[in-house]
Amino acid sequence: MRPRSYIAALVVLDGCNIEWLKKANTTNIDKIIETGVGTRHAYSWATTRVAPTKFKSVCPSATFTGHCSILTGEYPCVHGIVGNSFYDRRSENLIDFDSYDVNEFIETETLYEKVKGTTAAVGEPITRGADIVVKKTEVQHRPVWKQDEYATKMALKIIAEHSPVFIVVNFPGVDSIGETYGIHSNEAIRVIENSDVLLGKIETFLNKNYNDHLFVIVADHGMTYAGENINLAKMMKELKTIICPSHRFAHIYLEKVRNRHACSLLLRSDNRIEKVLNPRECKNMKLAHHRTGDIVVVAKEGYELGSKILKGSHGGVSPNEMDVPFIVNKPEYYDITKDSNITDVFKVVMRYIVEKEAEALVKSRLKDADPAHNYSHTERVLRKATKLAISHNTDIEIVRLACIFHDAERGSGVKDHPEKGAKLAEDFLTSKGYYKDKVKKIKSAILRHHTKNPDRINAIEEKILWDADKLDALGIIGFVRCVQEAGYNQDSISSAVEHFKKDTEEFRDTMHFKETRKLSQKMSRIAEQFIDEMED
Repeated sequence: MRPRSYIAALVVLDGCNIEWLKKANTTNIDKIIETGVGTRHAYSWATTRVAPTKFKSVCPSATFTGHCSILTGEYPCVHGIVGNSFYDRRSENLIDFDSYDVNEFIETETLYEKVKGTTAAVGEPITRGADIVVKKTEVQHRPVWKQDEYATKMALKIIAEHSPVFIVVNFPGVDSIGETYGIHSNEAIRVIENSDVLLGKIETFLNKNYNDHLFVIVADHGMTYAGENINLAKMMKELKTIICPSHRFAHIYLEKVRNRHACSLLLRSDNRIEKVLNPRECKNMKLAHHRTGDIVVVAKEGYELGSKILKGSHGGVSPNEMDVPFIVNKPEYYDITKDSNITDVFKVVMRYIVEKEAEALVKSRLKDADPAHNYSHTERVLRKATKLAISHNTDIEIVRLACIFHDAERGSGVKDHPEKGAKLAEDFLTSKGYYKDKVKKIKSAILRHHTKNPDRINAIEEKILWDADKLDALGIIGFVRCVQEAGYNQDSISSAVEHFKKDTEEFRDTMHFKETRKLSQKMSRIAEQFIDEMED
């Protein structure tokens, strides 16, 4: 079967405590991180890149809220899924998402709706806009140890038959095992090791069937220990409340708002309660919404506010619940993994999709370009520039998009190609809703990559594109490109040599960074020796 173009695949390890990844044998996950990025809480880095610090869930650290935040890129204050349940003051109904379809209550756009092309969801509660859906209930109908295996099987079947551009696969078994056996159990480690095997199957299948793929592994929330249940209804039976728990978190709705102070005092007096949030504090936690309770309460670790008897639970704000793994198979998303949260998964997926669409556009524009300036050159520049952007901690997205478009109009003729490329980039990125300031910086880098005055380049993104582009004109690769161009123009080997010597003289000493200056000198020495021997 001929490999297809690309896919963005997202796997959610539902309820994964990040400590489990430290203890478990995760060979496949480790391999993904070696070539990509991952949170340092779970792994030490195999590269010299500076490790990111933390990647967090949102409050409440509950399933429906977490999944919705991942798939909309928004906080609960925007998407409206403020927990696993809430009281709808408008309809006077208690909405529990174990009974109601959560998708009917989402108040913003999902990734399925945003991405152009076929999309799919397997075992995922958030499915609005997905073209192909295997329901979460269908996956969870299987025995708990078989749920994630079934989700993987169905995902691979969908990929093989429908070639989606974007797919989400939820592993609900991870959450179920943690809740049933507890966070310190051998079973919790075992389920992660089982997940690692399944992730390896997915990665192998994507490598075989796609020319390129994005693979993101994340958790919607973590998990902490539980053991004792708190009966909030019994505590506040005199205050006439409606209580909507999401495990260790709960919205409390008051019949009389003037009772808020008395209710807060009662809750704060209980040493089993971690936090009692008023509307202002909810706003600070990006939880303020018309569905939010008059009071929001979070239990201390070890306590459950729901009615289920659990050994592991979540919903609260402890590090065990809020710190989550975030793993991406590509290093260019390093900047998003730094001190970020699950809402930024949306950014990763959309950035990848936009890049692939930009790549397809540029390839179509370069179909008539000479072989020295075709997309292979762009790919080499992109790899060099990405390493530089990571190393110098700058805006990787600006650098990469500028690289993709920098020679986009070479196919329409060499004259004014930077100006034409910048305009193509502007039109494309504007149509994708990019902010004017970011588009301006990308355009500037494209325009400056062909300047006669590289010493006057100031912006770091522009310097990175210049160095990466000019390094590809140096060394043996630079000479081969000159031969390619000479052949395309029906010129001689001698003209190729002269062209290469001119480029070397012009570009060798124009590098802006210590590592690129060192590399340009080394490449030039090797090529000069080769040219001397060839001429002899």
